[in-house]
This record gives sequence, C-alpha cells and structure tokens, in this order.
Amino acid sequence: LSETKYGGCVTCCGLAASATIDDASVFPFILRGVSLIGIDSVQLPMDDRRKVWDRLQTDFPKSYFQLDPEILRLEDLKLAGEKILKGEIKGRMLVSPKSKL
Repeated sequence: LSETKYGGCVTCCGLAASATIDDASVFPFILRGVSLIGIDSVQLPMDDRRKVWDRLQTDFPKSYFQLDPEILRLEDLKLAGEKILKGEIKGRMLVSPKSKL
C-alpha cells in the first residue's frame, strides 16, 4: 500500500487465509485517494473469465507466471485446507491428480 500512487487502486481476492490486510491502515486510502476493489472470483460469468484469462496472456510477461508453487497430491488436500484456514500457508499451490509425484 505504501507504494500505491495517488488515486491508485489495490485489489483483494480470495480470503482463504483471513479477511484482514496485514500491517495496513486506512491512511493510504484516505490521504492518497486509494480505492480498494474486491474481486469476485466465484460469481463472475464464464465469458468475463475468458476475457480475463486472454488478457493475462498479453498484459503480463511470461516470467511473471514462472513461480515455484507447492505441488500437492489429492490425498494431501484435507491437511492443506486445514493449514490454509489456520493461516499457516501462503503462496501458490497446485493439486496433481496423480498419487505419486
């Protein structure tokens, strides 16, 4: 938030770990006219989702998506879900349908 330009916008999506914004205050929103926009990733119509996915291919460099996610097996999901709800996991996770990784 501290690097958001005057009149800028920050987004929030997910809320799997918690509904709080860590180490944040209302001052950037008030003093710099920053907007907080929520992203509805559940009810968004499929046509709009496709447009977003298409733009991700053109608006971001490929290196942005070359991150090292944790890869989980299906049988690991229950434990991972519990850890997410406790706030013990951050970052990206991919679920592999294979039982052996």
